[in-house]
Amino acid sequence: MKKTRAMSICAACLLTVFSGAVAAFGAFARVDITAVANSGPSSWQGVTATGVLFTGESCPIEVEGELLTLDIPDFIGHGSTREEMLAYDGKFSAEYTFINPTADTVNATLAFPLGGQCPLSFWDEEAGKRVYLDEVQADKYKVLADGAELNAQLRHTIYGYGEFDFSKGCKQLVNGYRAHEFFKRDTPVYKYSFTIAANDDEHFTAEAELKSTEALRLCVRGGRLVEDGSNKTVDLSVKNGSLVEIYSIGGGLNVSDIKWSFYRQTGPLGLIYNSVDARAEYRAEDFGQTTFEEYVFNGYTGGNGVSATDYYNGVLDVIDSRYKDDLLPPSFEFLDEGTDFMRWLVYDLSFSAGQTVKNTVTAPLYSGGNDYYTPSVYTFEYLLSPAREWSSFKSLEIRINTPYYIINSSLEFEKTDYGYLYKADRLPEKELEIDMCTVENPEKRADYVGAILIGIMVMAGLLCIAPVIVAVGLIIWLLIRAKRSNPNADKGGTNGFKPMNNFD
Repeated sequence: MKKTRAMSICAACLLTVFSGAVAAFGAFARVDITAVANSGPSSWQGVTATGVLFTGESCPIEVEGELLTLDIPDFIGHGSTREEMLAYDGKFSAEYTFINPTADTVNATLAFPLGGQCPLSFWDEEAGKRVYLDEVQADKYKVLADGAELNAQLRHTIYGYGEFDFSKGCKQLVNGYRAHEFFKRDTPVYKYSFTIAANDDEHFTAEAELKSTEALRLCVRGGRLVEDGSNKTVDLSVKNGSLVEIYSIGGGLNVSDIKWSFYRQTGPLGLIYNSVDARAEYRAEDFGQTTFEEYVFNGYTGGNGVSATDYYNGVLDVIDSRYKDDLLPPSFEFLDEGTDFMRWLVYDLSFSAGQTVKNTVTAPLYSGGNDYYTPSVYTFEYLLSPAREWSSFKSLEIRINTPYYIINSSLEFEKTDYGYLYKADRLPEKELEIDMCTVENPEKRADYVGAILIGIMVMAGLLCIAPVIVAVGLIIWLLIRAKRSNPNADKGGTNGFKPMNNFD
């Protein structure tokens, strides 16, 4: 086990040296000196809205037209004060003209994905906690049908951080607790605690080999999992007095069968293993047993409007994706209710035969931001392509009510007295992405700290110039060989948006 790990460490270190050199030269070649001296982050992600869609397999309802209105009276970012955030009134309104072309009544459940939760927050002195902007703007989510307000649920699913997939997202919108083939609500969870006793106070590695655990899932804070047939080995950094807690899910462990070993890595690249005189003392008085449901809800606070069932289902989703073949995180660190979920508005609409309905969804509008410019630049995104899922979509109109300027846009807008206008008799090929600013020509900010950092990276790269040259030569040679062996290789380019926030 240790020999294999040593080889991996050696390879990783060599790769790190090479990568560092390449990164240094790459940074020198392409990085603009744009970092700023703000106390907060220089940029932040925005929230991407999508548009309403039918949650079932197929729907005969047609979209006669959509009027998308973006109201942007002001901008907010991480540097905004509590008062500015509370007063923020940016929102969007998507008005759909639906028609039922059939001779039957159609009852539809519609879902409007609102993207990830807004990352902006402020500290509330009275409540003694950090409050996300989403929480204080919950009353701004509204759904109307022919002017009458509908009962819409604000639902949450795990946020995937990738290209949005509506059909996959809809399957995560489960009413009640989702079933799982392994993790049941009453699946037992056992906790075993150990105290590490050693003769010195320096950190070293503890390795616990757990026998006959192929059918179990484990959680060890700060541990790393290595599987070997029916056994699982967990190693973690410890020192004298460290508390190690092992959670076993789906069955118990035999404490006497756990094989412990302790060592410290020294020498070049940490390839020399020296045994450490230490032992793991089992704390029988701290043994605990609970259920998987209780284990999950140790981390639940009910913050940001995430319901208990949506939180539980989100835990299952994150286990099946991020932690599918790894140790689970500790019970109270599964998810962050402020950042790990995306929001949906879910509601029901009934269409009688031949009926036309005007359906309007209104929600807060949050942007991304870039403080590398003076003044700052704000990015708004709205996905238009999912609307192709409707049986028919005829026209689109986008109005932007704002006193500010569009600096960059994926669509061609016309300037108007109230802001900007876009009209089309069909869905555009591109999504809507716009950069806005309070002036027409923002300037990049100078940053001497950035120049110093680049200089340091260049110096680091010069120290590794020889292996870089050899590696680049090898890569070029391999590419030439690959090209010769496949002369008909695809020569196509890539598609997508033009780069945003890219000003002369």
